[in-house]
Amino acid sequence: MVHNSRMSIVEWLDLLELQQYEGNLQEFSIVDDVVDITDKELKQCGVRGAHRQIMVNSLLGVRAKRRQSMNLEAVSSVPQVVRRRKNSCPLVKLGESSADMAGCRDSGPGVITTKSGKILKQLTFDETSTM
Repeated sequence: MVHNSRMSIVEWLDLLELQQYEGNLQEFSIVDDVVDITDKELKQCGVRGAHRQIMVNSLLGVRAKRRQSMNLEAVSSVPQVVRRRKNSCPLVKLGESSADMAGCRDSGPGVITTKSGKILKQLTFDETSTM
């Protein structure tokens, strides 16, 4: 299968084992020049039925590869929004019920610890602070 639209017509015909049509397609220099050629146009160039089908199938692959690369370019040119979590820790409420949440233990007011006792966060509040 040919996917390179920049390949010369001579190389393309060699790969397809259809070198006998080099003279018929001498007006074209690279595969990209014939990528949109129709079956009817190939027939007018003197290419026989089964050989036309081989060429058309090859050109379908080239067109598919071109569309794929155009889609990849379009996707890569669009800036991607990377959503990031603001906080990777689970939400833990301070107070009496914090021992039950997220496997953490409450070691007193404003202290969040793991099951092993490691202090994760120690918070202090004053009466004038607002959240």
